[in-house]
Amino acid sequence: MIKVNGGVISSEVARVACPYLSTCTSVIPSDVGLWVAIGFVWLLFELISPGLFFCLSLAIGSMSAAASAWYGVDLFMQAAVFTGASMISFFILYFLLGAKAHKGEHYKSGIDALPGKKGLVTKKISPHYIGQVDIKGEIWSAQAFHNEVIEEGASIEVIRVEGVRLIVRIENKQ
Repeated sequence: MIKVNGGVISSEVARVACPYLSTCTSVIPSDVGLWVAIGFVWLLFELISPGLFFCLSLAIGSMSAAASAWYGVDLFMQAAVFTGASMISFFILYFLLGAKAHKGEHYKSGIDALPGKKGLVTKKISPHYIGQVDIKGEIWSAQAFHNEVIEEGASIEVIRVEGVRLIVRIENKQ
């Protein structure tokens, strides 16, 4: 189907008529292609920098503007559809999905995650000797919190980290 002067004619008629008509255009308006291309650029940016959903929201807005261009809406309304759809999708993606992803306690890793962890003493800890503890399969140098003696095999809790050494106490001891 081909658009001619606002109307639509069949492809067979268009093949015969188009060489003589100066206003023949293809079925897909140029605005649609432009909005789709802009949408794909925003999707590419989202893949490069994930997490904020900002570029994904703009891609959704671009595809919405492309849909409005397909139906022949003027450029001002296409821009309004782009803006509105981008804002709505941003709020939906960020506040609904983003809030679920960041709900609860801040994720801790590395040495920040060690305080409060439980483990076992693998080498005796005493006031004059730094021992070793096993925390989830990792062996760490450890020192007792109150310069006490902690025997091998005892359950411990990590109080804090000082450099590469853990400060520990016997589990459930206040």
